[in-house]
Parts: sequence; structure tokens; C-alpha cells
Amino acid sequence: MTTVTACTNPNLALIKYWGKKSGYCDIPATPSLSIALGGLTTTTTIHEAVEDTIELDGRMVTDVKIENWLQKVRAEYSIPPIAIRSENDFPTASGLASSASGFSALTLCIDGLFSLRLDQQKLCWLARQGSVSAARSMYGGFVSLDPRTMETDCVQLQNFDHWDLRVVVAVCDTHTKVTSSTEGMARTVETSPFYSSWLSKTDQDYEDCKLAVAQKNFARLSEIAELNCFRMHALMLSSQPPLLYWNQNSLAAIGAIRDLQTDGVPVFLTSDAGPQIKAICMPESLAQVRTVLDGTVGVKRTIVAEIGRGPVVYSD
Repeated sequence: MTTVTACTNPNLALIKYWGKKSGYCDIPATPSLSIALGGLTTTTTIHEAVEDTIELDGRMVTDVKIENWLQKVRAEYSIPPIAIRSENDFPTASGLASSASGFSALTLCIDGLFSLRLDQQKLCWLARQGSVSAARSMYGGFVSLDPRTMETDCVQLQNFDHWDLRVVVAVCDTHTKVTSSTEGMARTVETSPFYSSWLSKTDQDYEDCKLAVAQKNFARLSEIAELNCFRMHALMLSSQPPLLYWNQNSLAAIGAIRDLQTDGVPVFLTSDAGPQIKAICMPESLAQVRTVLDGTVGVKRTIVAEIGRGPVVYSD
């Protein structure tokens, strides 16, 4: 029995998208810029089967999102029933982009097992049908997803070795989040009075961030990425009913990073739709940042990531 396995990294958006274009489920409303989180891995293996089965983190499950995605894939390609086994070595569905790495890995497995030989943009498009940010997990390094250039909408801006940054993930809760990103985005688009402002400001944040990354300007990147993150969470809070993905442990981690900044440590924070807080720093500050977060009450553990190299695919 032939199997194909793909190992992919979740990605961390330094410039976020929150909301999708009207009438589209797979096109973000704003550009985003992310880094691959090397050291955090989704490992997915598939093989042909009598019927579709899905095993996630050691449990047989029914996953409507994956089932719907498979329907879309089969509308274009002749794909027989498959057995899917996928595992994350980091918390699932809690704000660490497990759906992004999951759908990118699954896309690569299907491409490999059935010899589709899709080009990179087609792979990105297919992965995006399951999770928009999955397109970004098709690359390592620094990645752009820009809906304004849909012919080449997802591209690697810089390779993994362009800039040696480290990410310390403060795990503040390991439970599955109550409100999914998809549901939260839809609520914000429909109810937030500040959504139009978010759209215009994020375009400029994206352009400024691209320049800061190209120039390896840590101070400027810190300013832009933090502001964009807090704008997104403010936008969430302005939804009806309000969306609050942070908990008291998240706030404690944010406070600890703020204290490090006051002490002159070059570090900044960001957070997606979940309770985990990510601290980005230079390698020389890693030990201090991790020690402080490990000692912060409410932080359950820390995970260290570097800039990831990108997906790996192999067959047995």
C-alpha cells in the first residue's frame, strides 16, 4: 500500500487578515504577511481506502470542514476514498494555525499520492479552499498572501535564512476555542462599525511590513506588527456580540512582554484568534524572553520556533 506523508509548519501572521471578500469564502479582504514556524509541525499521511476516514491527533473523527474540502477537490480531480491520519506536535484549534498547516499538508499529500503535479499557485489555491491561511503554509520563510494580485496571490517574499528571528509561544490555554476564526470573521464583517477603517489601514501596514522585513529593521517591524495585532483584536471586540479570544493568562503574558520592552529587551508580541501569545525576538534575546514567560503565572508552557524552511513530502 502506497502512502504519502507531508510535514508542514503553521504560520504566524505579522500582518493579519480578518475578514473575507464579500461573496467569497477563500479570498481574504486584506493582504497578510507571515513567517513559517519552524519546529512546530503537522504530519499528515494518506493512502487509498474503501471509504474516507479521518484520524486527528490519534482519534477517529468526523470533520465537516475536511469533508467539504474533499468535495471541492473531487469536483476538479478524480480522487478515490482515502484514509487520512494527521498529528500536530502543538495545540490544535487554539490559535496556532493548525488548520493552515493541516490543509497545506493534506493538499500536498493528495498531489503526491495521485500524481496531480500541480504548480505552486494551484497548490496554494487548492489549500486555500480549506483554510485561507493554508496557502501561506505552502512556503517557508517570509510569505505574502495578497488578494490584490490574484494571479500570484501567495508568494515567498524572503527565504528562511533571510533573517534569523525566534518566536516564543506562550501557551495560555490548550482547549479548543469556542468561536472559530471563520465564524468570528463573519461576525466582525457583519457587525463591526470599524471594519472599513481596518481594511484601509491594513493595506498600509502590509506595505510598511514588507519594507521592514526586506531591510531587517527590527524596531520598525515591532512597531508595525504590534499595532496591527492590537487593531485586529480591537476590531474583534467591536463586533456584536464582542469577540474576546484572550483570557487572563494571555493578558499576563502580554504584561510580561511589555515589562521586557520597558527594560530595553528587543522583543515584540503578536496574537491570532486564540489565547496564545507569541513573542518575536532576536536570537540573543531568546533565553531571557523564554525565562520570563516560563515564569509568568498562567503561562502553561512555552514553545520555541525559528523561521521554518517549508514543507517536506515523501512516500513509502
